[in-house]
Amino acid sequence: LCSMSCVEKVIPSQTNFIMVILKDYDKTFARLLNNGIYVASCRSAAPNAIRISVSTIEHHHALLEALNQC
Repeated sequence: LCSMSCVEKVIPSQTNFIMVILKDYDKTFARLLNNGIYVASCRSAAPNAIRISVSTIEHHHALLEALNQC
């Protein structure tokens, strides 16, 4: 994820979700939602931050595909 052009930083996690700082919050957040990715705003924790829930291999593939479109 760190190498994706729309990702500024990935916050390490040991759970089924990932906190990510985005370079273009509005565009990427909307793209993920439109692709059925489970995301939540975390702007109260950090500017441009989202929480992405990933629980199955299908979710992982969909996430990577959506981020590759950025």
